[in-house]
Amino acid sequence: MVENLTGLGVVAFWVVLLLRLPEVLRQKEFRNMYFSVVALGLSVTLYYRPIAEFLAELFGSARPCNIGMNLWGILTSGVVAALVARELWPRAVKVVYGLTAAGLVVVAVIGQTVSQGSIGCATALDLPWWDPYWWLLCGAWISAMACAVLLCVRSIRAAAGMPALTATMVCFLIGFASSLLFWIGILSFLVLRPPWVLSALPIVLLFHVWFHTLGLFIGVVTSAGSWVNSALAMRRRLRLLRRLEHLEHTSQTSRRALHAGLWRDFVRSPRLGVYRAEVQILDSLALMGDQVLAAGQAGSAAAAGIVEYAKSAECADAEGGILFDKLETYVRELNEENGIRGNLHQR
Repeated sequence: MVENLTGLGVVAFWVVLLLRLPEVLRQKEFRNMYFSVVALGLSVTLYYRPIAEFLAELFGSARPCNIGMNLWGILTSGVVAALVARELWPRAVKVVYGLTAAGLVVVAVIGQTVSQGSIGCATALDLPWWDPYWWLLCGAWISAMACAVLLCVRSIRAAAGMPALTATMVCFLIGFASSLLFWIGILSFLVLRPPWVLSALPIVLLFHVWFHTLGLFIGVVTSAGSWVNSALAMRRRLRLLRRLEHLEHTSQTSRRALHAGLWRDFVRSPRLGVYRAEVQILDSLALMGDQVLAAGQAGSAAAAGIVEYAKSAECADAEGGILFDKLETYVRELNEENGIRGNLHQR
């Protein structure tokens, strides 16, 4: 049951990661944290029993827990530690690289010499408590995961005031803490041999996989919600722009080309699309203002009212900019009122 849930978590992790990846690659903040999650997720994927057995068969190994997997573990812990160091202690990055390289060499050498009998799954081998091979592996993982937990704590503080991002970082914290607990459990089994560790470790790993997946999923939901809000804002901006263009008598052909270009900008970057639409609205208001001044009393009363309302304090935000949603509501209500009047006159 636990193994099946872990496998489902591994699949869910990669599906959610693919959905989240474009946003992760675009952002600069917390990028090293996300990359640490990806590195650890890849390691857990390769250690998942069915995949580990497939890789062992593919490379002609007699068992899934082999020296290649142990070397991969040292490399992964080094990558996580280096990513954490880039955020917390930039000067220590080269030291981490050096220690990781040394760890790979030492594990490879002692695994083929004095610790040949130590290669495999620690919980399935009769190892002495002082076994250097597994002390080195556990030490590398515990150090890297402890550093990752510290980075999570710092990230949670940095995300204060942003509930979704804070929740994501809390999930990552639980995931890294679970991995830390997993390797502490391996070391405690090596030293003390408590039998309950064997049944607890798969559950700890399950927590690790699913909390990292949940952290990524929160980001996916947040990004999707933000995109929907931006799309609705874009729709309102273009609806307002169409009404303003109608009053300023812009040609239908140029309108379509402009609106298509704005939607293309939105697809590339929602913020850019909305921003450019707002710039076009400001340009349209400026043109309408010029037309109203030039026409004088003979000009459109609706256009004059819109220009006046756009300049009023009622339509301004705290910084003096235009509240586009309020302006859109005003223009829509004005159009509806004029439409009702037109219908009454026709009767």
